[in-house]
Amino acid sequence: MEEMEGIESIRLSDITPTKLAKIPDGIKIFDIETQKYYEKINGTFQEMVEEEPNSEDDESDKPIIPETAAELDALVASGNKLAEVNTFMKLRSIYNELIGQKNTINTKINFMFDGTPEQVDLIQARVSEVKKEALQKATFPELKQFFVFDGDTVKLNFDTLLDEKEKVEAHREFLLYLKEVDDIVKEIDGHLKEIDALSEHFSEDVKTKSKDMYQWDRYIYDLFKEKALDLNLTDAERDRIQRIIQVKDDAISLDPIYNSVKAEINVGRRRSMINAFQTRFKDTIKKAEQYAARNNFHVYFQLFDGIEDKFGYGEFKNLFAYLFARYIKFNANRLTKVDNAFIAQVTQNLIMLKKNQLPTDIRHKFVERIKEIEDLLIH
Repeated sequence: MEEMEGIESIRLSDITPTKLAKIPDGIKIFDIETQKYYEKINGTFQEMVEEEPNSEDDESDKPIIPETAAELDALVASGNKLAEVNTFMKLRSIYNELIGQKNTINTKINFMFDGTPEQVDLIQARVSEVKKEALQKATFPELKQFFVFDGDTVKLNFDTLLDEKEKVEAHREFLLYLKEVDDIVKEIDGHLKEIDALSEHFSEDVKTKSKDMYQWDRYIYDLFKEKALDLNLTDAERDRIQRIIQVKDDAISLDPIYNSVKAEINVGRRRSMINAFQTRFKDTIKKAEQYAARNNFHVYFQLFDGIEDKFGYGEFKNLFAYLFARYIKFNANRLTKVDNAFIAQVTQNLIMLKKNQLPTDIRHKFVERIKEIEDLLIH
C-alpha cells in the first residue's frame, strides 16, 4: 500500500537559492506541523455551515467585535452564551491571522539570515536610522556594514551560492525588507496585546473550555443542542441549528462516507477502488486538497498519516485517508457549505484521534466506523 509521501505542499526547502533573493513579499510558506490550534474552531466551521444571511436569522447570536472591555462585559453579562462564544471565536480568528502574518515575516527573515534573533534586532535598529532611498543606492561595502558584529560579518544563508551581482541585490533586498516590516510587526504586536486584554473579560467557562480542543468543541455542541430546544426559535433558526448539530454527529458516524463507499461496492466497483487506492492515491489526495483550498479551508492529510496504526489496521495504511479524499474528489461539484463543514469536522476528529485527544466513548464510535468503512473493501 502506498504511504503518504510526496504530498505536495509549500516547504522552505522548495525555494532554491536562485529564487531566494527574489521571494515575493506575500509568499505563503507553510509548515504543516504548526497547524493553528484554533483553525477549526475559530469561526471557520460556523461560517462554512451558514448559508447566506437570512433576515429571519436570530441577530442576537451573531458575533460582534468589541472595541472596549465595557462592550465585552455587557455581552458576557447578557448571558447569551452562543453570542459570547461566537465573539470569542471571531477574536481568536483575528488573533491567529495576525500571528500567521508575523510568523510568515519571521520565517522569511530566518530563512534568509544566518545570524541570531538578537543580531536581526540590531540590524533592524540600524536600518531604522537610514532612509529607504539610501539603501537603494548603497554600495556593497556599505550594505555589508549592517551585518558586522564585533568585527565579524554574518552572512545570508545563501551567500556563497550567488554571483557577485546577485549577492549585492540579495543583501539590499534583505535590508529593505527589514525596514518595510518593522512598522508592520510593531502594529501586529499592538493588536495582539489589545486582543489579549479583551480576552480576559470573557466568562471563566469560555476561557477554561477553550484551552482543550475537544472540550471546547463539545461545549459549543451542547450550546447548540440547548438552543434547539428554545420554543421561541423560528423554523429557519431551528433548521440552521439542527444542520450544525447534524454535521457534528455525522463527523463521528461518518455516514456520508460510509454510504458513498457502500453505494459503489453495490454496483461492483470494489476491485477498481482497490486498484485506484494503489495507483492513484497521491492524485486523489491532491485533488481533495485543491477542493478545500478553493473553498477557503484545509484538509491536513499529513496530520493523520497512517491513522490505521492506531487501531490495528496498519497493513492498510492510509486507506481511510484515500476514501475520505475520494469522497471529496468525486463529490466536489455538488458539495455544499454544510458538506464542507462536515469535511472540516472529520479532519479535526482524525487529527485528534492521531494525537490521542478523543475521549474514550467518542474514540470507540469513531474508530469502529472507520473499520466498518475499510472492511467494505478489505473483507
